[in-house]
Amino acid sequence: MKRIALVLVFSLLFATAAISSETIQATGPFKASTVAEAKVSGVETNVILSGHVVKMIQPNQFIFADGTGELMIFADADLLKDVDMNNANIKVTGLISQNFMYTEIEATTITAIQ
Repeated sequence: MKRIALVLVFSLLFATAAISSETIQATGPFKASTVAEAKVSGVETNVILSGHVVKMIQPNQFIFADGTGELMIFADADLLKDVDMNNANIKVTGLISQNFMYTEIEATTITAIQ
């Protein structure tokens, strides 16, 4: 009897987890254009941000700001080779990712702006 009850409990738990893990897809691609918008947008939302480099953390990781807030940006070294990253004004295109409690951007392109 205990085994049947245990099987039923686990079945209900798995069914509940499967239902709650479904995500609702918004229609059309949303692009966050500020750090503030990016912070409240969902994971894998497309972003196009313009701002400046606050601080280089590692060769492929830096803090970015645009006047509405700051975010961590991750980029392949190839994306950064043609951009002067010392207090540079840049345009970042990429996707929002989540690292524990922090919103981050995985950059797909980075270009210098004047």
